[in-house]
Amino acid sequence: MTTHITGEYDTLDWKEAPYAEIDDTRKLSNVTANGTFSGGIEATSVVSYLLAYGPDGCDFIGYEHVSGKLDGRSGSFVLEHKGNTEGKGLVATTTIVPGSGTEELTGVRGTGRYVWTGEEGQRARLDLDYDFGG
Repeated sequence: MTTHITGEYDTLDWKEAPYAEIDDTRKLSNVTANGTFSGGIEATSVVSYLLAYGPDGCDFIGYEHVSGKLDGRSGSFVLEHKGNTEGKGLVATTTIVPGSGTEELTGVRGTGRYVWTGEEGQRARLDLDYDFGG
């Protein structure tokens, strides 16, 4: 049975370092960030992103280690992200990496979506559908 949760994600720090500056509007960067979740997920996380900036915005991929409680169950798991900027915000699809769950989250799998509009500072919304299928 699939469970749907919503949560808020707050960025605590963002360390970005360009590694290829192509021209005035194009570059590649590496980011490491830390954050916290609240709502249906109470956790801390560390994420590493690769960003590709272009004249129309930014595309990114990344992996995030999440540690805490998902709907009351303790443990950790890894989220894979793929997204892009949309207007002044960003949207990312996310997938729980198969086999990454630990402790009470062993076997967790699922997909979700991050949305950041910039209207609430560094806070993003997370929607996540997950299960413990066999």
